[in-house]
Amino acid sequence: MSTFTRKTRARVAAAACGTLLATGLTVLVGAAPAQAHGNVNDPIARGYRCLQQYGANHLSTSYRDSDPMCWNAFQTSPNAMWNWNGMLVDGLAGNYQSISDICSAGDSARYGVLSEPGPWIATNKPAQFRLNLVDQAAHGADWIRVYISRNGFNPETQRLGWGDVVQIAETGRIPASGNGTVDPAVGGSAYALDVNASGYTGRRVLFTHWKASHADQTYYLCSDVNIGGTGGGTTTTSRTTTTTTSAPGTTTTTSAPGTTTTTTTTSRPATTTTTSGQQGSGSCSASYTVVGEWNSGFQADVRVTAGSSAVSSWRVGWTFADGQTVSSAWNATVTSSGSSVTATNASYNGRLNAGQSTSFGFIGAKQSANSVPALTCTAS
Repeated sequence: MSTFTRKTRARVAAAACGTLLATGLTVLVGAAPAQAHGNVNDPIARGYRCLQQYGANHLSTSYRDSDPMCWNAFQTSPNAMWNWNGMLVDGLAGNYQSISDICSAGDSARYGVLSEPGPWIATNKPAQFRLNLVDQAAHGADWIRVYISRNGFNPETQRLGWGDVVQIAETGRIPASGNGTVDPAVGGSAYALDVNASGYTGRRVLFTHWKASHADQTYYLCSDVNIGGTGGGTTTTSRTTTTTTSAPGTTTTTSAPGTTTTTTTTSRPATTTTTSGQQGSGSCSASYTVVGEWNSGFQADVRVTAGSSAVSSWRVGWTFADGQTVSSAWNATVTSSGSSVTATNASYNGRLNAGQSTSFGFIGAKQSANSVPALTCTAS
């Protein structure tokens, strides 16, 4: 585990809030961590991993290509990443399956990005391992239930639901004193249980569902695992990316030591398409860059540049030719109607001086082909 202490976390959170406010983003300050519950730290859950690995440097672009899902999570919902211990629902009275979007704990507005399919980095685990859950508030657990994604489920293209999981472990009540390994950076208690994933190999989503003992409060936590992978333990805190500059149609391989998968990426020319348009008194141009691709998805960046005069707002449009879809986006509002996509500026990046640029990005889904669309850019 990272030595991410409460004091350090408080300083980083305060700095991040100041930075986000400076850029015009809204920051939602939640309860103090010591008063909240926790998360699965082995195998580490999605949002918790993103914060542990990049929280102190989440505004950097250094991990954009090597870990696009965490990058997207921080770009899309930074508040959710800092509220890493809030994946809970109150008052379900046993109706747990009413929460259909389980990896977001049913809160798509805040945690929906954690449900997005894609190349989440995962933890290598043997078929039998011990799961550990940290609980800062130390209220005890009435029960913990662990599920694994069914055979045939593809976490890179499919969103996890109740019909996609199989229960493989369960506990009875665990007292507040706990039975797991306490993380000194978190404190409180920890709960652990043995998990047997025999019969399930390769890339999986592990869903941990547990109920706190002090109230009708249940937690929904998704971890990415590679059953049968070597190394064990938690996901490593660094990735090594091998990148080559190639002609279109050649491939490069990106490997992550201690993580689950090898992702095959098709290289593209840096800038793919630029077109200009005019609306009102302004003009702009836009360029489309495929940052990376994997079997069933891709990440793209679009750069918008004002023309010879300043603009106060902009809009970029394109039409996908190969059935691609946009899963999530950051730094713009992106809407789709069939194959047609429209992106409009966010509240903080619409005003551009003459020649000034801004950019937005998105995670997309694809099948086999991923041709580059022609763009239109209009401004006012």
